[in-house]
Amino acid sequence: MDEVDRNRISPQFAEFKREEAEVMETITGKPCLQILKLAGVLEAVKTKPVKVIENAGGAGILTVVLKENVPASADVEVVVGDVEEAMVLIAQDRIRSHGWDKVEAKVIDGMNIPYPDESFDFSFIHFGIQLYPDQPKGLSESLRVLRRGGTLGLTTWHSPGFIPLLRRADPSFPDITARMGPLTFPADVPAVLVDAGCAESSVRLEPIAVDVRFDNVDAFFAMMTKGVKGLFSNEERNAKMRELLEAEHGSGPFSLVWEGTAIAAEKA
Repeated sequence: MDEVDRNRISPQFAEFKREEAEVMETITGKPCLQILKLAGVLEAVKTKPVKVIENAGGAGILTVVLKENVPASADVEVVVGDVEEAMVLIAQDRIRSHGWDKVEAKVIDGMNIPYPDESFDFSFIHFGIQLYPDQPKGLSESLRVLRRGGTLGLTTWHSPGFIPLLRRADPSFPDITARMGPLTFPADVPAVLVDAGCAESSVRLEPIAVDVRFDNVDAFFAMMTKGVKGLFSNEERNAKMRELLEAEHGSGPFSLVWEGTAIAAEKA
């Protein structure tokens, strides 16, 4: 994906407040428990101290779900990193409000992680790797900071629920699926991870499907203009999307499905 496409499809994270982050997390938050279980971190913390890094962590929803699902006595250290200071500030506020020890959020470029080799037991990128300007570099860095035998956990989208609607309303909007990087398509993932330094036999995938229900068309736009703010700033396209939705669903409820993949593997 080139810089033009990335700018067109990326939410305007630099402008996010907590409200926008929480709206987005009604979608991205639902698969958190799935990837945490697939990676094995919830079991690992029961028997040993664990160090976790979450890159492209946004406002830290994965860490919130992690902390909600481990015993209070668990010895777990977490670093939440994101390149956008606005998101990091929200994550820091969350950490303070919960009073969590051994959890910190800081501005981190996932393509240049400021930690030594083999610093962490688990390294996560939750719905972020596809927006990296250099995905191989981001993957390499996430593996570099993992201890040998440590676990990489990723989530990716291959069909975000609103993208087909956007493209019907505006055919000039890029067909991004084929340009979201090699981790987009499940069949390609094992080879990509093995080439990056994961053990071939350790690669495991699970499908993600997030069914998002809207009470009506107005509710759809209210949610999407907060959660993926920048993508819904074109009034002409919004009007066409509204026309399409009202023709199909009238004033009643409807659902859109976000489809993706949960990915885990161990560093060789």
